[in-house]
Amino acid sequence: GQQAAPAYPALVVAEADSASRWSTVAVIAADGSQSVAWADERTDTETSEGTVSRGLAPLAPGRSFELDLRRACATRRHAAIRTRVRQYAAWLADGKVWTTQTAEQRFFATPANTLVDGDRLRLADPSWRRTGVVSGDDALVRGLRDFARRLLASGSAHPWRVTVTPDELTITLGSMAGLTVTEAMIARVARIEAEVASTVDGRPEDLPELLERNLEQGQFARDLPAPDEIGFRELLTHHRVISRELREKQGQVKWLEGTLRHRDRYIRTLERVIERYEDTLTYRAVEAMRAPRRIATEKAVAAAKSTAQDALPPGALSKARQLAKRVLK
Repeated sequence: GQQAAPAYPALVVAEADSASRWSTVAVIAADGSQSVAWADERTDTETSEGTVSRGLAPLAPGRSFELDLRRACATRRHAAIRTRVRQYAAWLADGKVWTTQTAEQRFFATPANTLVDGDRLRLADPSWRRTGVVSGDDALVRGLRDFARRLLASGSAHPWRVTVTPDELTITLGSMAGLTVTEAMIARVARIEAEVASTVDGRPEDLPELLERNLEQGQFARDLPAPDEIGFRELLTHHRVISRELREKQGQVKWLEGTLRHRDRYIRTLERVIERYEDTLTYRAVEAMRAPRRIATEKAVAAAKSTAQDALPPGALSKARQLAKRVLK
């Protein structure tokens, strides 16, 4: 008889760095059931190092919240973006969601790791934990900053200027949720990210370098997509944004040039008026009348100074000046 065909999985989700002991492989069967295992085929149920730990947890199905937020940015409507940012901020601050059992997962609740479940949000991959509770505000800064880096690196459409940096965009997004993002908050979040990265990479000695790189990534604009995230659609969108801003700048330059030409013409007109006035008989007569008086005044002042110097004892004028300075002080 015929042999039954082997049952192949419907989907296999393998993480990029399969050589890392933190990487997992999820196998999803046709009926939706999942099995998760370590990529290096270990049998233990948890990997931990320092303050970071990861268990074997199934992936949750759903729609990516980051995708929703990107689509809102693509519409260039601040109201749509603000609605989603506030929803995200409220979720991170919800004490009913982040209990003592789940608070250690909040640091990993970035938009990329968040799913939309109806009108609620939930973690897509709840396997990561970090010892030490992160506040809702710091978790929000971390999530928005991660989203800003990914959005700008991909060259996706957004309503802000092309030269915006991830940190500047983080501050803008935070203000939409009523949060004032400070440099101290960004530095604190960057340090935690660097600590987690150095732990997962197995390079704790590289923490200062990773922290410096993390801070630099937020301070400089990513004008072009990253090499591994580039695409024709992203480049086309990026080109359109630059072209629009260039047209705006060119319009401003033309307006300024027109204003300068108008002022130059006005100045030349005034100069001609002054020249015509100086050629009039009235102006020449007044100048002729003022000249003797000015000369006489200058001579009188010089004579008075000479007389005073002759009449007063030596050094009296300098002493008088010093006394006047002290009195005026």
